[in-house]
Amino acid sequence: MKKKNFRSFQLFVDKAVKDFKNNIYLINDQKISKSIKFKDIDIFLKNLGNFLKNKKISEQKKILICSNNDNFTGLLLIGLIYFNRIVIPVNPAFKKEDIKYIVKNSTPDFIITEKEYDFLFKSLKIKKTLIQNLNFFKKNTKSNFYKPNINEKDFAQIVYTSGSTGNPKGVLLTQKNVISQILSITKHFNFKSKERFITILPLFHNGGQFFSTYASLISGSSNLIVNPKLAFINFWHYVKKHQINWTLGMGSHINFLINTENNSKTSLKGIVIGGMRLESSIQKKFEKKFKINVLKNYGLTETSSLACCDK
Repeated sequence: MKKKNFRSFQLFVDKAVKDFKNNIYLINDQKISKSIKFKDIDIFLKNLGNFLKNKKISEQKKILICSNNDNFTGLLLIGLIYFNRIVIPVNPAFKKEDIKYIVKNSTPDFIITEKEYDFLFKSLKIKKTLIQNLNFFKKNTKSNFYKPNINEKDFAQIVYTSGSTGNPKGVLLTQKNVISQILSITKHFNFKSKERFITILPLFHNGGQFFSTYASLISGSSNLIVNPKLAFINFWHYVKKHQINWTLGMGSHINFLINTENNSKTSLKGIVIGGMRLESSIQKKFEKKFKINVLKNYGLTETSSLACCDK
């Protein structure tokens, strides 16, 4: 039997940009007019491609990212996987000792970070740049840029676990791991274009990436990326303002939200929960109070997060 051709993450991004070019992809909470449309992704990719070329960061080189939860970080993760670089997203809250361990363990070739986190990398002899120095939305006269010929076994990410029982563990995910997970999510939930997501989990781990940031991209939907620290207290405000339909969170979100009030009719179709045990009694109480389905999932970083989920 002839082996099917591998359909890479890159191909699905190109298709989404073409099919949904005038739709909003990443919502700007402060000013909707500054939201990022699907056609803007093309401009971002052209500038990122030139940046990688100018910095001589070739395919399968490792780039460590330490940055805030925002639209730029979301696009940076997408772009680096698109160009077949290996992205290493790390928690900005890590201490210097944690960063030192991860750098030694993963041996990145380049670092992209925020000005506020630059102190974590001062002593390292690795080339780096600050996000504040990057302008990937400037109009580019070049209509074409080099696209790597990606193999399904090429590495896409090294995702580090929390390290709650020891040092953080780096999990290698391939290009096939990434696109297989995204397609499984969109198929399981039957996501169509113009759904609205909110990313309340950190982008440095699978939870903030695959369900809301990547699945919304592939399905032609919109996504609001917020600071996880503000996600609890502002949750109903975000949902109402942007008519959010879906999100993925943790049991702690439900434990918090069940003690809040939401007097308006909600647009939420469901909240997917993972990462920690959620008591059935709390789940039922929440669903009865807010008339919103809570769908529990199970997975590991090694399985690109979601392995199974309630329907």
